[in-house]
Amino acid sequence: MTNTPLISVMMVTYNRPQYIRHAIESLQAQTISDWECIIICDDEGNETRDIIDSINDKRVRLLMNRQRTGCPNARNMALQLARGEYVAILDDDDAALPARFETQYNHFLGNPELLIDAGGMEIMAPDGQTYINANAIPHEMVGAFMFLQDSIANPTAMFHRRLIKMANGYYDTQLTFGEDYDLWLRLILCEKPGPIINIHDKILTQYRIHGDNSESSNLTPNAVKMRDIIYRRALNNLGVIPDDEQFRIHRGMVDYLVQLTNQKQVDIFEKWFSIILTQNRQNKILHEQALMHGLLTHIGRMAKRSQFPEFRLFGQTWLSEQF
Repeated sequence: MTNTPLISVMMVTYNRPQYIRHAIESLQAQTISDWECIIICDDEGNETRDIIDSINDKRVRLLMNRQRTGCPNARNMALQLARGEYVAILDDDDAALPARFETQYNHFLGNPELLIDAGGMEIMAPDGQTYINANAIPHEMVGAFMFLQDSIANPTAMFHRRLIKMANGYYDTQLTFGEDYDLWLRLILCEKPGPIINIHDKILTQYRIHGDNSESSNLTPNAVKMRDIIYRRALNNLGVIPDDEQFRIHRGMVDYLVQLTNQKQVDIFEKWFSIILTQNRQNKILHEQALMHGLLTHIGRMAKRSQFPEFRLFGQTWLSEQF
């Protein structure tokens, strides 16, 4: 490895020594060996330190925090220490498949304009079952899809280091949940056109589900509060300043919380979609047809949960009425 590694891996760990050895060993098994791993230990970490010392790999750099600072602060520390041309994310409880770095590096070589590359994951459930989560998204549609929901599998993400300088490209330390989604959104919406992002279906990472990262953690009051902040920022960047009722409608749509039961609710959604599309047409932030497609995807999913037949008809006819 040269003094300046090709890839900097940032990893934040907090009281999970039972997983971190597997994560580091997955890096050692990479087909590209020119990497460094910056581990920010956000706890006392005596057991974690002992594990890393026993691995004895000079490419692994450990920084111990005297007190817990939170994941956004810890990730920003890692970004500031990163020396590689590319930065890869790997959590302490996940594992990179052996060809991950080679696959992503080849994507960057093949497209010099590419700034973010992300792929699919093999999910490891607590009961030992595994399944695949992988959905390729055409580049021109990524921004619109990200506006409506986080479409980047964070443990698979690799990005060019120059991205850090774009749109204040550090994690927002005020966010205690969803800071990765907020960062991607700020980067996507900071330029017209947005940065080149490649979301493909190649499996790059094994993602472990356990109590700390289960879906129930997305439903806590703090998680809901943080998502509200992120959703409002995204709307503001699009040029939409919602009132409280409009934001309630928007949150219900993106989180699939709405059960439609009458025509009045359909009319409200139609008006809200028109506001979003009109502002996007004026400001030319997101690919228009991709945004429509994303909105219709949400309509379709809500329609399946709705017992109101007129809503199904609305979802089928709304797109053709936009032109």
